[in-house]
Amino acid sequence: MTQMTKANRELCDRVIHAIGCNTDPLDALNALADALGFQLSLITCPHCRAEAARSFTQVIPDILTHANELASEYATAHGTEMPSVHVCH
Repeated sequence: MTQMTKANRELCDRVIHAIGCNTDPLDALNALADALGFQLSLITCPHCRAEAARSFTQVIPDILTHANELASEYATAHGTEMPSVHVCH
């Protein structure tokens, strides 16, 4: 994954805090997708909007890899497991 700037890290922390730990992860991802769509709509140039969307879709494999690594760490670290409200089907 790309290195986050301090401003991006602070924004990320604020978003995570706003979502909270008691939110179903699927609900949180759906809300983030809506927010992403809104932010993309603010880019008035169609070419720039398409480039931003393309850039985002290119990092999705890295996001999934990072998520799997974190999930593995949570599963193996005693006393630091992330509480989850997600019900596995």
